Amino acid sequence: MMTFTAYAKHRGISQPYVSQLVAKGVIPVSPGKKIDPEVADAAIERSRDVNKAHTADRHAADRAAKRGVVEDRPEVDESVCGQFNRAKAQTEKFRAKMFEINYRKAAGELCEVTAVKRAIFDTAASVRKMLERVPDRMSARIAAAYNVDARPCHLLLQGEVRDMCAELEKTAIALPENLTATRQ
Repeated sequence: MMTFTAYAKHRGISQPYVSQLVAKGVIPVSPGKKIDPEVADAAIERSRDVNKAHTADRHAADRAAKRGVVEDRPEVDESVCGQFNRAKAQTEKFRAKMFEINYRKAAGELCEVTAVKRAIFDTAASVRKMLERVPDRMSARIAAAYNVDARPCHLLLQGEVRDMCAELEKTAIALPENLTATRQ
C-alpha cells in the first residue's frame, strides 16, 4: 500500500493528478487512504481512452526518460487506434454535412427534389393544356382578321402548338437530370 505521493512517484505522474483520479473514482483507495499500486495501475488501464492510448504511452515513456528510467514502450495496436480515429472523423464529417444541409434548408436555399419535380410536372401539364386550346380560340379570329378560311389557320396553329408541346416535354423530361447534375 502506498500514499498518494508515493503512488504518484511510482507512476510518474503528479500527486494532484492522483488525487483527481481518486476523486473521479478511477483509483480505489483503502479506508486508511492508501493506494494498492497493482489495483490502481489496472484501474487506470481500464479507464484509458482508446483514442488517446498511443499518446498517453508516449508521454509516460518521455516522463520515464526524463527520470533516467529506460522502459520499453507498451505495445499499442496502431490499426485499432487508426480505425477508431477514421471512424470518428467520418462521423464528424457526416454530422457537419447534415448540419449544413439543415441550415441551408432553413435558410430557404434547399428544397426537396421530389417537390420540385412535382411542381415542374404540374406546371408543364397546365401550360400544355392552355397551349392546346389556342388553335380553337384563335383560328376563327385570325381567319376573320385576314379574310381567309378558318380551317387552314386552325391546322397551322395546331401543328405549331404540337411542336411547342413536344419541345416542352423534352425539356421537362431532361430537367430532373439537369437538376441532379447541378447539385453540390
